[in-house]
Amino acid sequence: MNWKINGMIFADHDLSNISLELSNMATDRLTFEAPGRSITDSSLFSYDQTVAITRDGKPFFVGRCGRLPVYGDPKQEGHSYEILGPWDQLERLIYMQRWKSGYWAGDVYRSEWNYKSRCVLGQDEEGKAIPIGKIISNVIEYAKSCGVLITSGEITDGPYMAWDEVTDMSCADVIRRLTRWLPGSVGYFDYSTVSPAFHFKVRFEIPPVTLKIESSVESVNLTAVGSRSVPSVVLIYEQTNDVEGATKLSTIKDAYPDGATGREIGAIVQTINLPGWSSSTTVQKQSVHCRFIPPLDYDPIMFQKWFLRHHPEWTIPGSPNVFNILKYRNVTIDSVTRDSDLHFELVEGTLQDWMRKYILNNDGERILNPNNKYSYEDVDDNVMTTISYQVIGEDGSVTREVKGEVVTTQIVATNCPPGTYRNVSSSISAGDEVIKGLAKYIYETLNANHFRGSVSIAEEEVTGSIGLGNRLLITGGKTEWSSMSAVIQRIQSNLDSGITTIQVGPPQHLSANDMIELRRANRSRKNCQDADARITGEMSNNNVELGSAAPKGFGASSPGNWGSFIDLVSAIGASDTSLDIQKTKVHVNMVGSPATQALPFVTIPVVTQVRFYNDKLEIKTKNIKTFPVSDLESDWITIATAEPCN
Repeated sequence: MNWKINGMIFADHDLSNISLELSNMATDRLTFEAPGRSITDSSLFSYDQTVAITRDGKPFFVGRCGRLPVYGDPKQEGHSYEILGPWDQLERLIYMQRWKSGYWAGDVYRSEWNYKSRCVLGQDEEGKAIPIGKIISNVIEYAKSCGVLITSGEITDGPYMAWDEVTDMSCADVIRRLTRWLPGSVGYFDYSTVSPAFHFKVRFEIPPVTLKIESSVESVNLTAVGSRSVPSVVLIYEQTNDVEGATKLSTIKDAYPDGATGREIGAIVQTINLPGWSSSTTVQKQSVHCRFIPPLDYDPIMFQKWFLRHHPEWTIPGSPNVFNILKYRNVTIDSVTRDSDLHFELVEGTLQDWMRKYILNNDGERILNPNNKYSYEDVDDNVMTTISYQVIGEDGSVTREVKGEVVTTQIVATNCPPGTYRNVSSSISAGDEVIKGLAKYIYETLNANHFRGSVSIAEEEVTGSIGLGNRLLITGGKTEWSSMSAVIQRIQSNLDSGITTIQVGPPQHLSANDMIELRRANRSRKNCQDADARITGEMSNNNVELGSAAPKGFGASSPGNWGSFIDLVSAIGASDTSLDIQKTKVHVNMVGSPATQALPFVTIPVVTQVRFYNDKLEIKTKNIKTFPVSDLESDWITIATAEPCN
């Protein structure tokens, strides 16, 4: 056979003592020497260099150069080399999963996927449960994405497991952690492909291979170790479920054989805590205070009062609603222009997303809100007032005449009427599913008959016909050897001599000490309470706190003097939203009355209904005629600004 290493013929470099060791879920190693090579000579390979072995042009083994020892004494000199399989890189690579999170770009929150070393084993990126084999496939694909020369081979799905949260764990440790639930499983690499393929199989799916004593078997050393004689396996799942604040504990048992209680001597018993499901109802309340912005052509006097609330520097002390005649004379408001056409000025409160007609997506684009309960908007608005006036000097004479000066008032405008708004939402958070059948799998694996020992075979050239993914049968020897199905744990081949030594035995977890560890497999498992945060980017809680901060433009120049504009409504249509309240206090100004002027606060004792009609807040009351206005004919009034009373 033609053996080459990185395209070079072995004999050309006088390589000798070439040995390949393949192990179950451990690092495969190819070792060889270059005897006679001087200690001053450069190494044939450099550290971490990829080294590939081919046999007759076909891949046989590939790995990275690990150790490069050089030896020398008066009698001999030489170089040694150790090539490590991909498992070594899995030992050194931390496993990470993608989590939904984000960052603030100015005042816009942008969400994105980021890798974290906090991992929820048993969960995919959609938040769904996946079997153990699928978890292992994800680990292999992650390692491949990080540059490990590896690919996924045949990986048995196996049973599901309870979600397990781990942090800062290597890819190799993750796989070994998962196999605690699968004693008897084998994980190994197939090097016959360009990229080594990782295979993972459980005991019952490992194909057998038969050796004949009279053919190539050099030596046999086998000992029957029998089963572990476990009388039963009992897994007890506990879930704490929360229903509207009431906590209920449920217990579900997975036992094998049927009828097992776990009180049998030698039984495997594990109590596994699972996140339970919960349901809750959240009520959000948001109070909004705002005032009507009267159009100039509708009521110049009302607009003047609105303007002076924001610009007290134009007023005289004690007369906040009129211009300061000691400084200004013949003041006229010529025109008013605005950036928006929304009727209200937001004074206090915040429009929540469930109140808005539009929201911003992750890219900061304005889109229709698919989950809105109302259809309100708020925008930064500039109210530009054009004023003409005369400036008065200290002697009372006109010192300057100003025409068309523009005074800008910055406000937050909205079409949301004042009031308290409510958003009632219910949520159900599903807990982990209980895993059925895992107890039976563990029981059957533990109670299988096992053999421990080694078998050596001699070939003219190492063929690699027997691999880690096999169970070994031997004919021509003891009768039980022909049906022992011994699981191959390690294979060591010497390419110089053609001798291959096959080590078989029970899974590592079934040794005397590791049987104790199997009983402890659940002790270090961390229950994942916020597994949904991986997908949503939000931590679970029911705390609700809505803002009441005043918007921009509300400050010393914008005192919160509550006022209302009342208009007579003659037509009554179907209401969009209705709400029962007890009383409302309003500051009113009547249109249609003989004299348009501000009236004192009026308390309406009995308000029977509040509704929204044509984007206006309407209040129906039984004793509307308590207002000192004679021409009110309808018992419906529209309130543009109102202050709810407690």
